[in-house]
Amino acid sequence: MLRRKLVRLGKSSLVISLPKDWLRDFNLRAGDEIAILIEKNGCLKVLPPKLISQTKTNPIVINVEKCNQEKLLERLLIASYVVGRDPIIIENRLGLTEDQLNETRNVINKIRGIEIVKESPTHIVLRTFLDPTKYPLTGLLRRLTNLIRTMLEYLITAIKEKSQSYLEEIIHIEEEIDRIYFSALRQIFLAHKDETIASSIGIRSPSELLSLRMAIKMFELLADTLADLAEKGLKLQTSVFSQINEYSDLKSLLLDISTAMDTITKTLIYGNVALINELLNRIESIRFLSEKVDSFVVRKIRSMELACWVREVSWKLLSILETIRVVAEIAINIVVDKADRKFEC
Repeated sequence: MLRRKLVRLGKSSLVISLPKDWLRDFNLRAGDEIAILIEKNGCLKVLPPKLISQTKTNPIVINVEKCNQEKLLERLLIASYVVGRDPIIIENRLGLTEDQLNETRNVINKIRGIEIVKESPTHIVLRTFLDPTKYPLTGLLRRLTNLIRTMLEYLITAIKEKSQSYLEEIIHIEEEIDRIYFSALRQIFLAHKDETIASSIGIRSPSELLSLRMAIKMFELLADTLADLAEKGLKLQTSVFSQINEYSDLKSLLLDISTAMDTITKTLIYGNVALINELLNRIESIRFLSEKVDSFVVRKIRSMELACWVREVSWKLLSILETIRVVAEIAINIVVDKADRKFEC
């Protein structure tokens, strides 16, 4: 931490000197313009000219007078947030409908850092108070992975302990994953537009953005899949556990997918080619395990509804596994792209 003393300038002003290294890094001279932001906690943030543009607004006005399709406004608001539009202004000169108000509030509940700052019967103004440079993108990836692994562990535990409460927890976790997903997606879009933001969140090349974009979408889809399976499992009530409690291959399949999730995150963050290759080699054995689950369904489970649920677990996890394979291959491309003229395994 750097410390500075306040120095009096004139009758009423106090000034401080700026760090010499900071001035040199941004090539600042006397007379250059900087910006000072006052944070909510009372801290002052000093921005060099390169970062001043980030504080400028990039508004969008969404006229919803003819917006009658279900969830269209909700999707437009999410897209506006993701691509960095701020403020977002919703207008309806005829008066905002109940559905439009509900869709707006639904978005506020889904997205972290977006709030209503002004509201009237004919328009709403939304502002985003989330600093895109605050969290490294790799940190959000780790958070997503940890939550999804928790969902998989809850599914395993639900089967093992015959407890529906764990299935309910899976659904709650999916809501938090959605919030992290939209925040990460916004970071990627802003990093693509601004190299300074990219650098501040740990992005070193455009190829990284492509891979990370695919990865977070993969995580979001897997979370949706697990939440959907949990909801269908809850509808089966206690019968969901009656005939599969002791079936080890289903649990092994879930554990293997969980391990694959952890591995793909490490490959994206650290670029370990050997780890990527090991994962790609193991995918075939995991696929074979899925076929054994299908065989178990045909031979052992007599309940049609339960058999359909177990088979859906197997098939959907297999489709996610294929997505993991694609991202692993892209991760190898990124490692090679970053390498110097000589690459060593």
